[in-house]
Amino acid sequence: MAQRKDNAKFHIHCCGSGIYYASPSDPAAHTVPVSLYRFADGKTVEVAQLDRSPLLQISVSPDEKWLAFTRLDSSIDDLMLVENFR
Repeated sequence: MAQRKDNAKFHIHCCGSGIYYASPSDPAAHTVPVSLYRFADGKTVEVAQLDRSPLLQISVSPDEKWLAFTRLDSSIDDLMLVENFR
């Protein structure tokens, strides 16, 4: 994870076709764009919109069809006991 001068965090993943990154472009926006900088032509294209910023990192599958990312859904931790779980 890298950090810009304005303290906004952005997340990157490098693969064969380019660099995927997520970075809040506008603090007032309610979505976070995920973009791909393509090595082949030097262009940047938006590939997804997230409803909030990833917590730690993003990752792209080898075939580049899936995007995985971590995020914090709640700042409260719960411990649950499940009996007879199989």
